[in-house]
Amino acid sequence: LLMTVSAVLTASCSVRNEYLVKHYSVLLNVQNAALYAGGAFLNLFAFHVIPNPNSKQANIGFFDGYDNPLALGVVFVNSLIGLAITAVYKYADAITKCIASDITAVNLCIVSSIFFELVPTMTMWCGVVVVCFAVHLYTSAAPDPPPCKPAIPDAHFLKANTRETEETEMAEAAVGLVIGRQRG
Repeated sequence: LLMTVSAVLTASCSVRNEYLVKHYSVLLNVQNAALYAGGAFLNLFAFHVIPNPNSKQANIGFFDGYDNPLALGVVFVNSLIGLAITAVYKYADAITKCIASDITAVNLCIVSSIFFELVPTMTMWCGVVVVCFAVHLYTSAAPDPPPCKPAIPDAHFLKANTRETEETEMAEAAVGLVIGRQRG
């Protein structure tokens, strides 16, 4: 049940974000600046207002640990990922973003099992196979056929309908006159 709720929520958010990025009149860079400024404000607010539940770390400052270049690298790379995601929403779609995230997860599993002593399990390999198969099915699906052109162009069709309507109205008026003369 929780996985279903998580999948529905993630899909809904992705589609809504794509819609906002593509149809909002504000430039993409301005949207990103507002998003990151809002995130920084909310994180600072949460840090200062919400108490730290761990009493051992209650005296840690907001920027403690950022003297490590690896920590700064993680923040920098995550900000680039955020910028890339909004560009994917703008110029591709939410499905492309989901496929890219899934392929990234598969690559991380494989690289971690080879280089970082991750012990692979049967569940992990089944997940890798399912993701690769799903991506294959999606990318190899036949594209939608182009719409058929009508045998009669719309302009000619409208003109023909207009003429037919005028001719029908004139015929009805003539029949009405004939019927009216016959009665009179």
